[in-house]
Amino acid sequence: MVIYLIRHAESSENAQAISYSGSSDPTLSELGQQEAKKLAEYFSNEYPYLILSSEKTRAFATARYLADKFSKQVQKTPLLNEIDFGIFEGLTAGQVKEKFPEEYAMRLRDKLNYRIPEGENYLDVYARQKKLIRKLNHQENFNKTIFLFSHAGYIKVFIACVLGDLSIIERNDFIGNCAVTKITLDEDSGKPCPIFVNKNFI
Repeated sequence: MVIYLIRHAESSENAQAISYSGSSDPTLSELGQQEAKKLAEYFSNEYPYLILSSEKTRAFATARYLADKFSKQVQKTPLLNEIDFGIFEGLTAGQVKEKFPEEYAMRLRDKLNYRIPEGENYLDVYARQKKLIRKLNHQENFNKTIFLFSHAGYIKVFIACVLGDLSIIERNDFIGNCAVTKITLDEDSGKPCPIFVNKNFI
């Protein structure tokens, strides 16, 4: 099984440099619509057996461009949802530092385990990912190509777990809009193996 894990195109909050956009639900910006269209064109020869997206509009709208090219449906799943940033939601990094300096500092020290008030930590995201992999690891999906449309934080955790390096979560590695990670899922062990990570093709 081949999995393409893709970050959504630019959202209206991305365009405003809002750093903490998890459970909020902005639409794609004008540039984001162009990015999603280019992404779909890039994959025009890669037939998707299944297209899944998070429940958020920005991921679903990005996925729709690819789905429409192949007359496929996009299935929404909460298992692809971004981390819920709780009290940080809808704010820039500067605003969070100013409004919640203690919480910001605590999260910087331990992004994996620190749960943002009224929100989540990255272990919550990892639990969703394990459920998704189990769901996908069925015989009807073997030798198929599956597209997953999600979010930067979610993808960072996925990459860290696939590579066996949780320190990736603590780093500030940039995952751009429409960045693609390609993974194969071993049909015997169910173990994901990276082919390439965080590449941009648009």
